[in-house]
Amino acid sequence: MQFALNTYTLKPKQQTDSLVILLHGYGADGQDMLPIINHWQADLPRTLFIVPDAPFPCEVNPSGKQWFSLQPFNLETITQQANQHKGYMAQFIEDALSQAPDGAHVPSSRLILAGFSQGGMFALHVGLTLSQPVGGIIGYSCALANLEAEEIRNKPPVLLVHGEQDDVVPYHLMQQSAGRLKENGIETTTLSRANLAHSIDQQGLTAGRKFIQQCLHTS
Repeated sequence: MQFALNTYTLKPKQQTDSLVILLHGYGADGQDMLPIINHWQADLPRTLFIVPDAPFPCEVNPSGKQWFSLQPFNLETITQQANQHKGYMAQFIEDALSQAPDGAHVPSSRLILAGFSQGGMFALHVGLTLSQPVGGIIGYSCALANLEAEEIRNKPPVLLVHGEQDDVVPYHLMQQSAGRLKENGIETTTLSRANLAHSIDQQGLTAGRKFIQQCLHTS
């Protein structure tokens, strides 16, 4: 299964040496993520930012998009659906790494996958199971699918950011996800936001930018 995903691209100010792919949440689209890359770009002048739209109309909001079904919403559904659909995202990533607008070929170790909510779930699942290593993964307000240890092919550093007042993806799922990542030998950093619901705040954006810089050794 392959899709030509509609994408929003923010070109680097200098020669491309790294790539951030940012995945939006359930029922949204790529435009929702553009303020994030606008926040990050100034400190990452050699990084190409790509924000794709998910390929499927959202089952609960037809004006938005989804990466895969979340009906019913539980870790079993997330795991089954992410496994079923990860192939098209792996192909998208492979193409993005080899087709930078300025002709640069970016190694997968210089790729950061990031996402919010369902996009964060997909970023975690795909990034940990890709055949090639990635530089890091950021998950905002998300959860880790039920990956078995033998399914994890990469162990990049991971940043998880979550609001303690999240009533969409409960906060305890971040704690659970972080524990499982650490059990599998994955360096995992968490940031809890005490008064935040299902959203990303300024502190979360700053933490994400600093994490990217550390992973790319640009800070």
